[in-house]
Amino acid sequence: NSGVPVVVNGFFYGRASGMAPRARIAMYKAIYPTVGSLADVLAAIDQAVLDGVDILTLSIGPDEPPEDTVTFLSAFEIFMLSAHKAGVFVAQAVGNQGPGPYTVVSYSPWTVGVAPVAQTELIPALCPWRRSTYWWRWTVRSQFWERIAQYKLIISQYYEEQTYRDEEGLVIRYSGRAAIGEGRIATYTERAPTVSRFSSRGPDYVDQNKNPADVLKPDILAPGHQIWAAWSPMSVDNPILSGIAALIKQINPSWSPSMMASAMSTTATKYDNRGEPIMAEGFGAYIVPSRPIWFGAGLVDPIRALDPGLVFSTGN
Repeated sequence: NSGVPVVVNGFFYGRASGMAPRARIAMYKAIYPTVGSLADVLAAIDQAVLDGVDILTLSIGPDEPPEDTVTFLSAFEIFMLSAHKAGVFVAQAVGNQGPGPYTVVSYSPWTVGVAPVAQTELIPALCPWRRSTYWWRWTVRSQFWERIAQYKLIISQYYEEQTYRDEEGLVIRYSGRAAIGEGRIATYTERAPTVSRFSSRGPDYVDQNKNPADVLKPDILAPGHQIWAAWSPMSVDNPILSGIAALIKQINPSWSPSMMASAMSTTATKYDNRGEPIMAEGFGAYIVPSRPIWFGAGLVDPIRALDPGLVFSTGN
């Protein structure tokens, strides 16, 4: 499933590639645009486990911790624990309420909380102007072709710069708009990956008073920012990690969910394309040194995760 032509209504939109050859996708509708309940989500998780799925992808989470119990004992977390004990690898998005602290919505050690990063590679695509080439960025690999962008005319529009959040991650001013930005001559100096500004941050906590938990969240980073697609969702890092989990499961079908998580965590990298510690987008336009409660084990490395050499398994 590599390099499949994408043709819609007679227009060629380039080529697309899947992640795990011959993997089957089961989709369960639990939330609608205007309505959805926890009971529906729990029923979907339960049905997925009954149907025998190997990977459970949940780009959802609670708006706030439960009022009457600790975070680990909510119905949502317990159902994910049941899936884990049934041999299902559970990947959950940590949330999009960053960059403030205590904003993660993935609380439990039996789920793999995934946070998004921005990457730096370009993909060629056709431009509507004649004799021109349009290059868009952000893919899984981290090598950037400097000769392509250096001293070229770049037209770009950064959507997230139009959304302003306070220290709690709440939107205080939203003025997103569609536009073709001004052209500039590019000189490439960027480092990558960087933890995305909107990525929810740790530390993990056990109750509404935000008492810290002895659990590191997020667990791991995956590409999830400005992915080339019809839309660029903020939780695409979670499906990408699930695709990597499917590859690991294909090669090692007897591995438990904790062994798969171990393979990803122990082979992840904490360094960027300069060989320096991963940085993070902070408030405003600042790039700041990252912390483990922002990036977990680091950026997932699919190739190394397929053959980690040693894995650690947890008991029941």
